[in-house]
Amino acid sequence: ETIDANRYFRAADERLSIDPRDADALFTAAAFLARQGKLEAAARALDRIADVNTDYPGLWRFLARLYEDMEEERLASLCLARASMTA
Repeated sequence: ETIDANRYFRAADERLSIDPRDADALFTAAAFLARQGKLEAAARALDRIADVNTDYPGLWRFLARLYEDMEEERLASLCLARASMTA
């Protein structure tokens, strides 16, 4: 599983070197970083997605989860409220 995760992260990193605003690559990178325990770095990657596409599927729920894990309850609840505004 780790080898596959690293492969996906490397592919995402390559895509981001071509287009730093690639939302799919940012989401993949955020998932990898979160699994590595790098929650703040993962949240920063998701923030970059929000700059590109505020309606990106799963963005706000994933960000809420990260904020919950970082014990940032107010930010987590704001993200959940934003998630409820998108389908």
